[in-house]
Amino acid sequence: MKHKTLGQVYTPEWIVNEILDSVNYKGIKILNKKIIDPACGDGAFLKIIIDRLIDEAIKEKKTIEEIKHILENNIYGIEIDKGEYFKCLDNLNKIVKVKLNTDLNISWRIFNENSLFKYKEYIGFFDFVVGNPPYIRIHNLDKDTRKILKKEFMFSQGTIDIYLSFFELGFKLLNKKGILGYITPNSYLHNSSYINFRKYLKNNKAVKILVDFKANKIFKNFSTYTAITIINFFEDKDYFEYKELVNGKIQKVNEIKYKDLNDKDWSFASKEDMNFIKKLYSNTNKKVSDFFDVQYGFATLRDNIFIGDIEEEKEDLVLFNKHWIEKKILYKVVKGSTYKGKSSEIKYIIFPYKKLGNRFIPIPEEELKTNYPNTYNYLLKNKEELLKRDIDKGASWYEFGRSQGIQTCHNEKIVISTLMKDDIKYYFLDKDTFVYSGIFIIKKKKEYDWKIIETILSSEEFKRYIKITGKDFSGGYKSITTKQIKNYPTKELNNQKNLFNY
Repeated sequence: MKHKTLGQVYTPEWIVNEILDSVNYKGIKILNKKIIDPACGDGAFLKIIIDRLIDEAIKEKKTIEEIKHILENNIYGIEIDKGEYFKCLDNLNKIVKVKLNTDLNISWRIFNENSLFKYKEYIGFFDFVVGNPPYIRIHNLDKDTRKILKKEFMFSQGTIDIYLSFFELGFKLLNKKGILGYITPNSYLHNSSYINFRKYLKNNKAVKILVDFKANKIFKNFSTYTAITIINFFEDKDYFEYKELVNGKIQKVNEIKYKDLNDKDWSFASKEDMNFIKKLYSNTNKKVSDFFDVQYGFATLRDNIFIGDIEEEKEDLVLFNKHWIEKKILYKVVKGSTYKGKSSEIKYIIFPYKKLGNRFIPIPEEELKTNYPNTYNYLLKNKEELLKRDIDKGASWYEFGRSQGIQTCHNEKIVISTLMKDDIKYYFLDKDTFVYSGIFIIKKKKEYDWKIIETILSSEEFKRYIKITGKDFSGGYKSITTKQIKNYPTKELNNQKNLFNY
């Protein structure tokens, strides 16, 4: 699949025009400016660039030979895929023929190469870098490409998408007065893996315009959430323009001051909403995490193996996923992301851990084999599938994929979904019912009243807070994270029995 291996997503024409306008690629000056799309595909950006350039050249009464010279020396593109490369050349030649009514036989500076290698020939060369970089997770790249990224690109470490590398590549290509304009996934605004990139942009006051499309899906047949980012390093403004798609049009909704940026997450909104958040945090230095633990439920990374129903019982054994296993290793569990408080939603989970002191540890394999032979044989039959998981370092093949929630699962809890639409739904669970694929909240001290967190979750202020700070998903949903809940400010009272005043 080309989308996964080459990251190809085709750019709508109106987005191209929005980016070119935002970097100010227009007017007579473009006749003497050099521009590149370092992942040009079939020429979505280059076609409109050439269209604009020829129009300006005609206005200035340039000769055909002069126009040919400008096209050959000022327009650049790189495309790794041979098929797309030839499509691009064909598209560009067609535009020139239509605009000028002649075949010019142009020697295009469009290269069928890998941008991550080719860029070195053009360091500091361009006035404009524009485009729609490929979207590919780094682990899907070949070894040579991963090696060059690790060696030459400081933001390409860890689990990131290659579009971030193309930001850095673009910075290298710009001259001192150059401007970059990209449309990319908006994940760099929120994900923890991109924190150093956010710090870099903030410290250099590099962003000039940011358009977050939030839940609006710009690319047909793709679920990627996107943003337009306009960057230069020569303007020393203390703020950048923040825009959103409002009623089908891109509109400015705020000016974001660099000094107000939170490195951990870039969630922006209107001035009114940002002032609401500021006021929320100015009233107290206490937060939910001072009184409650907020955790994600289990992540087995193979729910179909660990989770199921009890179909039949006989003595100490139960029929679970069509296999007889020991009943003692099973615990009740609900799926936090979809739980509606009904007993019919309760399933069972194989819990390969035991209590040692105040902590749960994995049941040693030999002990699992001896004390739970049926369960062990069931897991053993699925070992090949379990080994395919990207599990925590040091974890045994039969453990959950992530250790999250294991130490706190044996407590009374409130469970909530990781998505909110109109209201936040929450439900109480007893200490013997566990949670996977959702969020659960437990008390840090027994004397704390559940009404404290209930009041927060039910409040209009908290819902507004989530609507402002949550990531957008289609259908009008907003994400809820443990971090958002933990960081939510609280108002402390002298009366320690109540603790809060709302």
